[in-house]
Amino acid sequence: MTRPLQPLWSFNDVVDALGGPVAVGRIAGQTCAAVCNWRRYRGLFPSKYYFCMRAALADEGYFAPISLWGFYGTTENNNEQAA
Repeated sequence: MTRPLQPLWSFNDVVDALGGPVAVGRIAGQTCAAVCNWRRYRGLFPSKYYFCMRAALADEGYFAPISLWGFYGTTENNNEQAA
């Protein structure tokens, strides 16, 4: 029997669960600086890394909402200007 995945609700929680900016950079094939820039400028992960990061989170026992990635036009996106 598998344990249910635990939710992570923020950018920082995801980065921490995956082992920090260096580890997230390795998962995404990017530098630590790139990960830090994602946090600083948007507070979102680029959408192209959703599937690899989702798999890495599941391996660690976590999940995060799709709204933490830069997808546009999703119903979970809290952007009031999207219309």
